[in-house]
Amino acid sequence: MISGMLSCMAEKRITLEPTGQRVAENIKRLRGATQYKELSARLSEVGRPIPPLGLRRIEAGERRVDVDDLVALAVVFGVSPLTLLLPEDGSDDLASYMTAVPWEVAHNVQWLWALGEEPLQLPDAGQGDEAQRAKRVYSLRAKPTVDPRSNAVVADWDSGAPDFEDQLLERLAKKMVAQGLVPSDASVETTPASSKPRGRAISNANKTGEISVKDRKVYRADWKGVRVGDD
Repeated sequence: MISGMLSCMAEKRITLEPTGQRVAENIKRLRGATQYKELSARLSEVGRPIPPLGLRRIEAGERRVDVDDLVALAVVFGVSPLTLLLPEDGSDDLASYMTAVPWEVAHNVQWLWALGEEPLQLPDAGQGDEAQRAKRVYSLRAKPTVDPRSNAVVADWDSGAPDFEDQLLERLAKKMVAQGLVPSDASVETTPASSKPRGRAISNANKTGEISVKDRKVYRADWKGVRVGDD
């Protein structure tokens, strides 16, 4: 029976691949002087609890980090998930192994690859038209077109409706939260249209910048159109 228990324990031991080892190292580095208990509490606050013992095991390479844990840790540390997955530097002189890649990859190349800018390998020693084409093709496949943060909302309903401005500002408030322009724990309220003259719910400075999109209009508003306050 004892031999069976030892066999079971041996089966539970894990072997991390290079990227898994990198994640464990980066978690330890980013945790710094923060106590395991404190980090565990912060993870619980964002809805992805990992007990202190679990964090110790992660750093020791005895527990894997799944993608949800990875994102939660990145949120708590205030970094990109790539910061956990990749080397802490982007040097063109240093190289290390990655999971599924049989050669050591320079750290700058790892970052260029992860950011969707360049593939791991380029033809023709990185020179000439074929290399540039390889970069373009990879970039198109690796990442979407990313819009800049925006505080613009599209009014696709009747602008003559009595509650038009209230609806517009409600949509604006939701968008500003989603865009990270308003703290998620703040109390965001739209300014009632009845409290000011018609047409003043959106600041004049921005209202002059309306952009027609077929039969719709894009309204851009600033803090004058939204009231933000703590509960």
